[in-house]
Amino acid sequence: MRKLLLLLIILSTFTFDAPAQNLNQISKIDKLYGLTNYWQEVNYNFVYFNKVDKRGWNESYKRLLGNIDSLNDFEYYLELQKLSALLNDGHTQIYLPEYLQSQLTLSEFSDFKFYTDVIEGKVVIVRVSTTHKGILPIGTEILKVNGQEVRQYMDEKVKPYLSVSSAHVKNKRAAQLLFRNTKGSAYRIELKTPKGKNETLDLVLAPTENKDLYPKFPAVDTFSSKWLKNGIYYIKFLSFENSSVYDDF
Repeated sequence: MRKLLLLLIILSTFTFDAPAQNLNQISKIDKLYGLTNYWQEVNYNFVYFNKVDKRGWNESYKRLLGNIDSLNDFEYYLELQKLSALLNDGHTQIYLPEYLQSQLTLSEFSDFKFYTDVIEGKVVIVRVSTTHKGILPIGTEILKVNGQEVRQYMDEKVKPYLSVSSAHVKNKRAAQLLFRNTKGSAYRIELKTPKGKNETLDLVLAPTENKDLYPKFPAVDTFSSKWLKNGIYYIKFLSFENSSVYDDF
């Protein structure tokens, strides 16, 4: 653990460099148009609008109109995501364009990475780089992030941007995206290992080439097919997330 702490302390002394991409590519007029067009389309077409807090929805829209001058492109899209999340619908979302999406990193810390999820009501590490499985064991609980209890941190910093319909799915998704932020974002996290030992780590988001994760998941074919009896041809799709499934089909 001492070697890891030394590395993390060194990383945490780095300052965050501004992204190379210009984050002011969208004009004020286009920002206003995009926001207003989205707000109008939701009002007219969103099928569950009768379940939306319309006062809160309209107040958020007006507040964003008033702040739009102060927002760069990245902040603008985050505010759109926050507005969209008020609809509590998993199929109505705002996606970042590629030049902004490329600024984000998820749970990668230069030479290792780990992934988190909710297990028995706790936010725990469920996969980690094989090189660090002895340092950050599976089942290690995240207690605090940047001085906040992990639940409070998720409620304030993660959940407001998630378009999800059910509370338990939003909670799970927030845990999975706990460490998604711009490259160079710093975290101080308090952990509790499966053996009950408390640790504090300083981490900085940075892409890693360390792709070997523990535990290893068996490869699963997302598409398969076969002939059954009576001339019936059986086709099974397990996912549409990877476009290769279309070629397989």
